[in-house]
Amino acid sequence: MQINGKKIIINLDDIGFSAPVNRAVKLCYDSGLAVGVSIMSVGESFKEACELLRETGREEAGVHLTLTGEFSPCCSDKKRVKTLVGDDGKFYKNYMHFMTPYFKGSLDISEISTEFDEQIRRVKVAGLNVTHLDSHEHIHMFPGVFGVTLDLAKKYGIKYIRIPEESMKSMGKDFSVKDMLRQIGLRMFTARKKKEIVKNGLVCNDRFLGHFHSGRIDDDILCYLLGRIDAGITELAIHPADADDEFIEKFPWYKNTRTELSMLLEGSWRKKAKMLGIEIITQA
Repeated sequence: MQINGKKIIINLDDIGFSAPVNRAVKLCYDSGLAVGVSIMSVGESFKEACELLRETGREEAGVHLTLTGEFSPCCSDKKRVKTLVGDDGKFYKNYMHFMTPYFKGSLDISEISTEFDEQIRRVKVAGLNVTHLDSHEHIHMFPGVFGVTLDLAKKYGIKYIRIPEESMKSMGKDFSVKDMLRQIGLRMFTARKKKEIVKNGLVCNDRFLGHFHSGRIDDDILCYLLGRIDAGITELAIHPADADDEFIEKFPWYKNTRTELSMLLEGSWRKKAKMLGIEIITQA
């Protein structure tokens, strides 16, 4: 979606996952920060997240489509999503565990469509306007899963789908071989997806930030990344939470979450964005 000027969407993922994540979103709103959010229909604090958005007058959110993370499916009839869950009736632990049945061909794509449809419907029933679609661990980029996402976006009139395709220029700061390999792996799935989105009359971001530095973004890194933004819409996905030590111990992948929240509220990145002429927007 190439446009003139530099614009950035700062999107807070995982709202609805837990109370600490919801509190972080409210703190950002209360500070006057323009951010977008992606809500997890399967999260334990989903209802509270919907109430938060309504109370702040922001009755809109993207849907953070989820097939991993050991959540219970939205679909109440578990027989309709039986290939998507383990013996405990919950989704696979993470994308690595998801990939095994996916590549074996034992996942039923029609069941993914059923579950994603229910996740989107749950947000709409809650009275929120769905602004975009993205996914937990970028699972919507998998072939087959992406086709389902496109179909549901058209069905529900959702115009925007996130493409987590990050420029190699972002790797120049705080380089990590592990993250580079993860980055290359994701790019294999994002290839040619933009053309499919445009072909179907939808839009997406031009560029993406937040995958390569996931779990270690701070103000210094964000300022560096802002200096490498080109014209068009760049989406930054981050995961702030107003978390205590117990929460981080339980969910270690949130180890950087307090840094990200502090960065958003107090960092120098906003001055950097203004200096570079980057407009902060909430949606395309």
